[in-house]
Amino acid sequence: MYRRSRRERRSPEHRGNDAPEEAAGENPGAGKHRATGGKPAARDRKPSPVPRAKPEPREPDPFEDTSFVRPYALTSGRTAVNYVLELETLVTTVEDCAPPQTMEQIAILEACRSPRSIAELASRLRVPVGVAKVLVSDAADANLVLVHRTLTGDDQADTHLYVMTRVLEGLRRL
Repeated sequence: MYRRSRRERRSPEHRGNDAPEEAAGENPGAGKHRATGGKPAARDRKPSPVPRAKPEPREPDPFEDTSFVRPYALTSGRTAVNYVLELETLVTTVEDCAPPQTMEQIAILEACRSPRSIAELASRLRVPVGVAKVLVSDAADANLVLVHRTLTGDDQADTHLYVMTRVLEGLRRL
């Protein structure tokens, strides 16, 4: 006769005639968990739920933008701009401008006190670049900001040479 492994051993109810019978009323279930002294084995017990502490309510960050407005709502669905606005195009605030009409124009005016690129403005406003271009174009149409011209491939070779010479001189001074 061979010995069964632990996994193959049968509980007393399933052993058939080989299992010792319990006397009626005497310690019911005592033979089930002999190794642990009548208590269910650890693998047989269900874990009790651990009470979780409620998270502390956090204070809202004053710098966190809590409103979420779809980009197309900011531009009224427009995508066309009236200026050539590249990522590197610089924008500055006009000195004596009319009061801004929208919150976005206020943010653009504050950001453009020193020259900012379109890419920087998009990052500061937390909007896609295309939306930033439309907002800057609207601000320029309202004479709130000045859009500085950037060099393009259509410019004269002298202009490109002049700019490259100035960049080289600036690098040498470093």
